[in-house]
Amino acid sequence: MRLPELQPASNQQLGGAFADALDTLDLDQEVRFQIYTRVVIPIDGYVFWQPINEQPLEGALHITQEIEQSEDETYGAATVAFTTKAEVVAFTQQPIDHLWVGSYRGLRFAFPQQQGFFSPAGLWHYFGRAISPILARQLLDQDGVIDPTRAIVGNSLPLWLALNTYRSPFQAPQKPFLLYPAKLVPPNLPPPYGAVMIGVGDTDALQAFPLTDPSSGSSYQLLSDRVRVRLFGLQADESRDFLNKVLTYGGPDGPGNFGITDAAWVSDDNSRDSNALQAVAMQKQIEFRISYVQSRVLAVAQQLIKQVIATYIVQTPAGAYQTVAVE
Repeated sequence: MRLPELQPASNQQLGGAFADALDTLDLDQEVRFQIYTRVVIPIDGYVFWQPINEQPLEGALHITQEIEQSEDETYGAATVAFTTKAEVVAFTQQPIDHLWVGSYRGLRFAFPQQQGFFSPAGLWHYFGRAISPILARQLLDQDGVIDPTRAIVGNSLPLWLALNTYRSPFQAPQKPFLLYPAKLVPPNLPPPYGAVMIGVGDTDALQAFPLTDPSSGSSYQLLSDRVRVRLFGLQADESRDFLNKVLTYGGPDGPGNFGITDAAWVSDDNSRDSNALQAVAMQKQIEFRISYVQSRVLAVAQQLIKQVIATYIVQTPAGAYQTVAVE
């Protein structure tokens, strides 16, 4: 038996019935949302969020709370379900540059998930979790939380991001693409691009004791990193061109930011697949072993601020942060 199609009038009646039910359930409950805009430090690609304005929304809020304890943090965790008649977050739009953080009786939460949207009903169902005190530092609600002129990381990541502005003297111009830190790739970014992964335990000291300059307090230490670069949307020749670019960058004719200490090659990676498409992604992986002087990272980071092709944070005379794009 074929079900009758809903006509526009039926949609309106159904949506109105659900809206009336929501108004009855939420008792005109109002949740205030602080809207943030994405800001990125160019030195190491770390993401922060700058507040721009507030927006109240009516809806039904359901909260489940518990104490969460780990090795390094104990806090009141909460799972939040919010049903509203307004669309809050569109996860599939590109790019996603705004973050909505809700606040209710001291609880702050954000939404990474939406479920069960039924267009005739006109209701959005969002699910999220409370923001832990550690990750709340990524929200720039207070002045002086970060110094945007200094890197967050202490490994070789800034040296790899400097490759975005490096041009090899031995290669013809290539199709441009950018490298991003692992887990900080912009949302819904289409290939080609690369992700640089330097994990916990991938950094070792080759020099037992750092050299310290008594006059400035600066220290210099020789370190080694295991670095995995994943490339997306590139074919074999383009991936090989990137490998040659890195070898030149880390070789005697490069800028001297780091040195290559072990063999590197391009590996095919078919781990990213799709049942719907019945296909695998164009994905490659290259693993590098490099050595570098940690003080060199600061010098390269300062150069990146001057010639970055990205968005970064500056502090205004009034003490607030704003986003600036540099070509």
